[in-house]
Amino acid sequence: MKTRLLLVLFVMLISTLAACTTHNTTINKVVDDDTASADDDTADDDTTLDDDTADDDTTSDDDATTPHWTLMDSGIDNDYYGVWGSSHNDVFAVGWGPAISHYDGNSWSYVTVMGLAFMGIWGASSSDVFAVDDCGFGCVFHYDGSSWSAMTTPGDIASILCGVWGTSHEDVFAVGTGSNGRLILHYDGSSWAEMTIPGGVANLQSIWGSSSSDVFAVGGEDEIGDSAVILHYDGSSWSKMTDDALKYVGLWGVWGASHDDVFAVGGGFPGGGRIVHFDGSSWSLMTIPESGPLFGVWGTSPSDVFAVGDGTILHYDGSSWSEMNVPEIDGVIPDFTGVWGASSSDVFAVGPLGVIVHYGP
Repeated sequence: MKTRLLLVLFVMLISTLAACTTHNTTINKVVDDDTASADDDTADDDTTLDDDTADDDTTSDDDATTPHWTLMDSGIDNDYYGVWGSSHNDVFAVGWGPAISHYDGNSWSYVTVMGLAFMGIWGASSSDVFAVDDCGFGCVFHYDGSSWSAMTTPGDIASILCGVWGTSHEDVFAVGTGSNGRLILHYDGSSWAEMTIPGGVANLQSIWGSSSSDVFAVGGEDEIGDSAVILHYDGSSWSKMTDDALKYVGLWGVWGASHDDVFAVGGGFPGGGRIVHFDGSSWSLMTIPESGPLFGVWGTSPSDVFAVGDGTILHYDGSSWSEMNVPEIDGVIPDFTGVWGASSSDVFAVGPLGVIVHYGP
């Protein structure tokens, strides 16, 4: 991906419907008995009002504890492309500018780092984080818990890295595009080396695995990305996966709950979002709500998966995908490019123009 993501804006009208309910009690005083009766009625009405108030308070408490998406203040307007963290109090968002922002559980702060555009981020721990850059030279930066530094890689002048993932400090993979087509680098704890992979013109965008011997790398067949590329690593060699479900689909993100439960997201011809699923033997196209292209996917389990993209965040509950309510900015739902969470009720999504939203109580 050599160009920045386009921000697609759809203007939505906001309408508000307010309903009010009032309680009116009229008491006509005639005789003492009637007065007593009126007093009893008034007491009953007061009791009803108290009950209603209690119900309203309960509803408010429930709303306060129900997870929902809210906007966060990133402090900048740079485009974000990726997000990862070791915990709720240690989250990194990366993007164009270059931009690396850090969240300490209270607020986001901007980190000044040499680079062009950070496209992906992953870490083995809070003091062992890797970020890949769209610098054109296969740039990888490492964070040791106190500062960021550039690593030496075998990338050539045409190398662009878009995604990074690993199992440990001694087993990290980075994917992208090189002068000869698709590119995968591997770090063994000492140095980066280029891996032997099936040839072809492609943009590899994302990588994920269930173990060091079960790794998936996804992308598009060419610059347009009109046919998905999925490569699989078994611990010794890479092979290309093929399936009819992958035709006319370009993939941008991949995540799985296990070897036989993998989700890959992207866009397809003639447009719109696409999600394909791997069950351990074959890929299949999933039914999703109408959406724009999807760029990121992450989850906690097979029944709790988030996918983000142009003006949308989708959620999978193990049975079906549904669109989530997302806060608007100036009447428009923002675009999203990356998603990660510390738990099912503590999720961060990032996008262009410094957009960061959080899902939680």
